[in-house]
Amino acid sequence: MTHMPVGGTANWVNGNHDQSRLASRVGAERVDAMNLLALLLPGIAVTYQGEEIGMTDGFVSWEDTKDPQAVNTGDPVSYLRKSRDPERTPYHWDGSRNAGFTNGSSTWLPIAHNYRTVNLARQMEDSNSHYHFYRDLAAIKKTPAVRYGDLETRALSDSILVVIRLLPDTPVVAGIVNLGEEETVDLSCVKLLPTSFKVIATGVGCSLQKGTLLSKSNIEMSGHCALVLQSLNNCC
Repeated sequence: MTHMPVGGTANWVNGNHDQSRLASRVGAERVDAMNLLALLLPGIAVTYQGEEIGMTDGFVSWEDTKDPQAVNTGDPVSYLRKSRDPERTPYHWDGSRNAGFTNGSSTWLPIAHNYRTVNLARQMEDSNSHYHFYRDLAAIKKTPAVRYGDLETRALSDSILVVIRLLPDTPVVAGIVNLGEEETVDLSCVKLLPTSFKVIATGVGCSLQKGTLLSKSNIEMSGHCALVLQSLNNCC
């Protein structure tokens, strides 16, 4: 971001139809962290369908393979190394037949095996889900600090990364990702930050709840947690 050309805009992409799904590449426990980065960093966030609910690659057999890259290998064993079909399986709308994708008898590619547990309908009913965290992030992205503010990032340890968005006379937004085990985060090193914060978004497995009030010097982060805070006072 320091060397972004004048007039340029960053473009954050976690995945697309040509690479293994985000949850399969980095692990389901890091989906919220990666979505947090894509939506809180300055610029445009691109979401490939399924990332907002943590969909993983599906298995596509040789018989069901459609990707020309895989078919052209002619090899029922090595085709998987070339196939892009696993990340192109149908979206999981719900736990019904064909994952609610179609009322037809079959789909172009088979439904991934975990669609009954990883689907939109189920996550809409669960306030502690990837879907609800993603929705909160999408709303936070529209706040003044995230739309127009400056960026500061801090790696506080091997596993803790903080993304801070600052705009004068506006509440600060701070995203924290913990890629390791439980840890206490101290943001006192960031002098511009107000002292008190409120939790406004929590990823799957976070012990802190939305609305919790915190001091910037003592933030208890559970393992593999992604968290967004907003200051109670304006910045700068």
